Amino acid sequence: MSSRPLKVLIVSDDRPLLRHVSTFLDDFGYRAIQAAGQEQGRAALEGELPDLLIVDSELVPQGGAAWCAAVRSGKQTRYIYTLLAIRGGAPRDLVQAIEAGADDFLQKPVNHGEVLARLRTGARVLEYERRVNRRRSRDSITGLLSESAFYDRVRHELALTNGKPRQLACVMIDLDFFHRFRREHGRAVGDRVLNTVGEACAELAGRPAAAARLAYDRFCVLLPDTSVEKAVKWAERARAKLAELEIPHEEGSLRITASLGVVGCQATSEEAETVVQRAGEALAAAKQSGRNCVARHGEFDGEAESWADLAQPGKLFERTTVRDVMTPCTVRVHPDETVGQAVALFRQTRMEAIPVVDAEDHLVGLVTHENLRQQSAPGQTIAQVMTSKVPQFEESTRFSSLMDFFAQQNEPLTLIVRGQRPTGFVTRNSLRALIEPITASTFSIGGEWDTGDELLVPDLCPASSG
Repeated sequence: MSSRPLKVLIVSDDRPLLRHVSTFLDDFGYRAIQAAGQEQGRAALEGELPDLLIVDSELVPQGGAAWCAAVRSGKQTRYIYTLLAIRGGAPRDLVQAIEAGADDFLQKPVNHGEVLARLRTGARVLEYERRVNRRRSRDSITGLLSESAFYDRVRHELALTNGKPRQLACVMIDLDFFHRFRREHGRAVGDRVLNTVGEACAELAGRPAAAARLAYDRFCVLLPDTSVEKAVKWAERARAKLAELEIPHEEGSLRITASLGVVGCQATSEEAETVVQRAGEALAAAKQSGRNCVARHGEFDGEAESWADLAQPGKLFERTTVRDVMTPCTVRVHPDETVGQAVALFRQTRMEAIPVVDAEDHLVGLVTHENLRQQSAPGQTIAQVMTSKVPQFEESTRFSSLMDFFAQQNEPLTLIVRGQRPTGFVTRNSLRALIEPITASTFSIGGEWDTGDELLVPDLCPASSG
């Protein structure tokens, strides 16, 4: 199981203290978050969702205990272990701090060993709270069944067979791009979205169905005595209903969509975990199909077989012709033009090679930039320096023939023609580039900007040209 560092939010007006404690905690594997003052502290508490909280008792005139009380009175979706950093302190003040919501204390100036010991105690409490929450029957935000209670309900329904086959269906629901609500509008709006969806799921499910929130933005509905065909229809109604919801917030209203996965089973030998897992697999298929849709478990199994058949050697590109992969070429030169004219054209177009054509635009040869630079004088004609034996393929030639050519011949490029007229060319480098993964910087020219705004196609723009 993957794990993450515990997040510790430190709230204090003492900036040197913030830097010192943060550096210390980072070195010991915690993730420290600093907040200077009350407003920064509230924002960090809202946006970062820390596991542990260290509050400076000198934060406000009323003392850090007042801030702890404000934290405890807020609508937290999970328990945050809170430590109050104090300098001395009368017993009465300590009692008031605990009553206000502080879990433990730290002495100022900071004792590093004490900090580690107190945080470790807090971590153990958090783990206990996590296990207790998993055992609770209701989700704290939506009021739906919790994950553990839902699994118990599935096991119960699977056991109610009375010796006869019984159909069950499970529908898993995932909100599309839910993270943007919390990122753009804050946790409170995100919780409002979850609560609204939870109410809709409960209303749509009705009795004897059971609705649950499994984790974050994922819900699950169990439909007893329901065939998979009826469950798919139910899921389509649920998808449409969720898309119609308008969730109010300060700037107007929000709309959501959801992806749904449906699985059916016979309540004879199924395990609850297996049923939910297969619903999750169906959900993944819905999300891979573009989201805001319903997918049934096993619906796309045939696609995997079709792809395996299509991907066999020689079949994947059997309908691809050289025209599909060529680089179009509209630039030409004539045999009686001078080398100087051709050099100027190369500088203007930054091409590697230019076809040579006669008066009827029929191919008679090829001239390359490298050839002109090494073996010509400006006054010579193109006819004196061009290559007349040029590898060429008709546009309709199969792609596999082109691949065979480059595999067997040591040629850097070949011209593509339609009849006798050149229409494009393919280079060895361009074919190699087709199978290389493209990244954000694949076509970048480097320098100050690395945004891909200026694109260089490698086989058309060699570094040596110019």
